[in-house]
This record gives sequence, C-alpha cells and structure tokens, in this order.
Amino acid sequence: MEAINQLISESSELKEIIKENIEKAITGDESSRIEEIDKEMMKVQEELLKVANAKKDYTDLADKGEELRNEKEKILLNMAEEKNEQSRLKELEEFLDNQELEIESYDEELVRKLVEKIVVYDEMLKVIFKSGIEILIDK
Repeated sequence: MEAINQLISESSELKEIIKENIEKAITGDESSRIEEIDKEMMKVQEELLKVANAKKDYTDLADKGEELRNEKEKILLNMAEEKNEQSRLKELEEFLDNQELEIESYDEELVRKLVEKIVVYDEMLKVIFKSGIEILIDK
C-alpha cells in the first residue's frame, strides 16, 4: 500500500509523464506505413502473376511478398502493444485523478488492478506497476 500511496502523492508529476507517454503513442501511428506496404504487396502480387504466367523464376518476388507480410505483421503487433500500454496508462491516470487521500488499508482489487509484480530484495521491495512505473520501498 506504501507504493500506491507514494504513487498518489506524486500524482501531479506522474500525470504529466503519463499524458506525454499517451501523446507519444498516439503520434507514433504507423497506419500510413501499413497502407504503403499494402500497395507494395499488390504490386508484387501483380508482378508475381505476370512472371508465373510467363513461366519464369519468381522466387525473388515471392520472397519480397513474404518480407512485406512479415513487416506488416510486426507493425500491427507493435500497434496492438502500444494500444494496450495506452489503455493501462489511461487507467492509471484516471485512478490518480479520482484518488486524493492516502489509502490506509489493503485493497486486493486495487492492487491487482495497478500492480504488475513485486520484486523482493534483501533490503527493499520494488513495486512494478502495470503502467511501467517502478517504486522502491525500504523494508
């Protein structure tokens, strides 16, 4: 609970960081690159059909098509991860907006909602929040 209270006490500072992270994720939109890849894939497919119909070697074109598909898949995965992170950051921001007082008792639901994991060291605990923020607590 100490880590969550520490997070709340630093909330105005963290809200700015969270907003910056959300804005970065939004501006990092790669949908235009996906459109480019789709257009390039169409060209490769058309060329592939021409070469295959002419009974010529189309290995290079097939490889190029595969590379484009892999690149598109990678971009889509990155976009999904960014959206997930955006969602977690937004959730944390909403929590900080609604939370003004210090939490005095353990709240299982709150901990599960905010905390990714806790790493135990000899002299301290590291609380890692789902938003990526880490707070060290001395034992």
